[in-house]
Amino acid sequence: MELKGEVTEVIYRNEINSYMIAVFETDEEETTVVGYLPFIEKGDTLKVVRKFYRAPRVW
Repeated sequence: MELKGEVTEVIYRNEINSYMIAVFETDEEETTVVGYLPFIEKGDTLKVVRKFYRAPRVW
């Protein structure tokens, strides 16, 4: 699935390898994107391919 939207917040960025956790907002939803995203800043518009991952609950 492809999503088009805007990076609204950078939660974490590793300056050495460009790994990033960011809030990504589309017209329909807000989600978190993670990955190696060099040169991406808050306010940038992106098209991303979405992969779902659900972490198992640990209670």
